[in-house]
Amino acid sequence: MGYQKLLKIVNIMDNKLRLESVVRIYTEKKLDGLHYARFLPDKNIVSISRPDHTTVHEATSFLISRKSSGKAINTVRNEANDLKKFLDFLLIWEIELLESDLLVVLEGFTDYLQLIRTDVGVEDALEWVMLRTIPLNIWGESEGKVTNIQRDEFGMLQRSAISSYSSTSINKIVRTTVQYLLFLKKRSSYYASLQINELPHKSKKLRGFISSTVGDKRVPTIDISTITRDVGSKSKYYGLKSLKVDSIFTYEQTEQFIEIASNYQDKLLFNILRFLGPRSSEAAGIWIDPTSIPNNLLRLDYHKAKRLIKQGIKGDIDFYEKDIKGFWVCKITDRDNPDFRAGHKRDGEYREIPWLFSQEVFLNLLYEALRERQILMRNIKVDHGYLFVSRNRKSQGLPITGKAVAKKYENINRQLIRERDLDLSQFSPHTFRHFYATYLLKKLNIQIDDVSRWLGHRSTETTRTTYSHWIPNAYNSENDGSVQDILETFKPTKQ
Repeated sequence: MGYQKLLKIVNIMDNKLRLESVVRIYTEKKLDGLHYARFLPDKNIVSISRPDHTTVHEATSFLISRKSSGKAINTVRNEANDLKKFLDFLLIWEIELLESDLLVVLEGFTDYLQLIRTDVGVEDALEWVMLRTIPLNIWGESEGKVTNIQRDEFGMLQRSAISSYSSTSINKIVRTTVQYLLFLKKRSSYYASLQINELPHKSKKLRGFISSTVGDKRVPTIDISTITRDVGSKSKYYGLKSLKVDSIFTYEQTEQFIEIASNYQDKLLFNILRFLGPRSSEAAGIWIDPTSIPNNLLRLDYHKAKRLIKQGIKGDIDFYEKDIKGFWVCKITDRDNPDFRAGHKRDGEYREIPWLFSQEVFLNLLYEALRERQILMRNIKVDHGYLFVSRNRKSQGLPITGKAVAKKYENINRQLIRERDLDLSQFSPHTFRHFYATYLLKKLNIQIDDVSRWLGHRSTETTRTTYSHWIPNAYNSENDGSVQDILETFKPTKQ
């Protein structure tokens, strides 16, 4: 087990294929018991214990804090049962949260919830600690060979969903888990470095009795539906949900963010997120053939170096000659980066994304980023080829991860607040991906099939549902799609 094995499973984008792969692991896994929640009526509190009967102090403290904040005891008991499932998942996979991408963990947890039974029939603590197998549902126990049959509202027989839990229940359990992670980061010095910001965010309105006078206040919050939807858990009203206007950067905000970045590696990284739309870990996994990087790049003439890069660079970034001009293309491919998350069904598959903006700007950024990379890698004996490398003293020159991208975002945002009084903490690196999709649909009028393919979505319907507000139609005004229109549409939120 372990995080790396979970990462490989979560990378499988086809829902059925991924669940079939993970359920084989679950059927073979032998347990030494699972966690259990215990209600202490004399103290009117709930605790969670490990299979060896020791108390999980962090989880129990979280539950006590929930009760202290005014939650009814029955609500807290339900949250304890939700949290117990997450702790079971961590135990089964032997995962250390501080060493893992939280988005990968939560997506893997969502898959786990789709495969376990709702009616385990175990109440007593002794029964929980005596469990030797994971309590899978019918689909899970049969490894996908048997499915429940039930009658629909018209009396017709139909196959039941794989999951025994409804999508609403799954979202509720994941929401409790996220609240627990936020509690750990805020209240525990050990977990203070948890990278919560790598999770998808959205802006939420806080309404009050004076809202009509002073306006609604907006706060950043974790986007639970995006986490669960990415692994195939759809709500009943999934088709009606789409990305909100206020959950996207303005173009001006992205410009200021990238301008204030202090080095070219970061400028190139966030420009790639902004104008190619990869996931953070996909950007971190971009690879360049080391033999195609010009020798003595730091001493080469500026124009000669750029010409050699343009003509000879190979790997995930390549320049395609077309007519007189040509264009840059980025290939998202699964290689050996341990934190890489590619949007493909199988190893070896890839998607190519064209750079649709200034080709010269991209070349300039690539040139400067490669020069910085050469300096940072001066103590690395064998060139690993990954484009983006760490500046940290302990890991200097090593490939960055998706977690590092989130950390870079936080650092640049702090600088943005300090120097320009602009706070983008309500967003995350994932927001650049939303900006890319909406910019292509709204500003450039790119066909949705192309946008969907470049995003690595499983189907065009996923793209259509998420970005329905931004798809041009016959009723668009003449001004729709203009730069001014997109700036007006993506207007900053007033604080």
